[in-house]
Amino acid sequence: MGVAETRGKWDPAGIEVAHLATYDPDIIQDQLARHVSPRVAVDIVTHETGGRTYLVVTIREFEDSPLVCKKEGGVPGQKPHVVAGAVYVRPPLDGH
Repeated sequence: MGVAETRGKWDPAGIEVAHLATYDPDIIQDQLARHVSPRVAVDIVTHETGGRTYLVVTIREFEDSPLVCKKEGGVPGQKPHVVAGAVYVRPPLDGH
């Protein structure tokens, strides 16, 4: 995990080296493709600060828009983070 939640507050925790070694960008991309169409591009990098390492996943600006969610996803037992049939749009970062 990169963060830990305590009483509704998120604290940076970093990720253990052993866990970091298990992240494969291709697997993450395939998991995203199960939930959204057309395919989204992601960048996955590590960032070190304060003696801790973090895994950073950045979703790039969509080449095709809008995206349609194919399958609900999220934490089991909680409200889904993405909803099947929903349309998602990510505007350009520069506002144009």
